[in-house]
Amino acid sequence: MDSIISNFSPIVIECHGDREIGFSVLVKDIYSPFSACVDVDIFSDDIRVAWNQYIFFLNNSADLFKKSMQENHEISEKTFSEAIQFLEITKKIYHSKNGWHYVY
Repeated sequence: MDSIISNFSPIVIECHGDREIGFSVLVKDIYSPFSACVDVDIFSDDIRVAWNQYIFFLNNSADLFKKSMQENHEISEKTFSEAIQFLEITKKIYHSKNGWHYVY
C-alpha cells in the first residue's frame, strides 16, 4: 500500500453532469487498480468535493482497498485536485476573486 500511495498519479477518465446537478468525475491511478468517482459541486461560490462512494462491503476486498485509499489524506488531496483541475481546463468551472463558479 505504501508504494501505491507514494507513486499515486491520478488521471481523469470521464466526467458527467452539469451546472444544475454538479459533476461526477471518474479518476484513476495510472500505477494501480485504484479508481473512484468524486462529486464536485459549487454552492454560494464555494467548491465542494467529496468521494462518491461512502458505503463499503467489509467482506469485499476491492471495496476494502478503495476504502483504505479514500481514507488516505494524500490520495484524497491529489484526486480532488485532479478533478478540479480537469473541470477548470475543460471550462466547466472557474475560480475568481469572488469564489468558484460554473461556466455558463
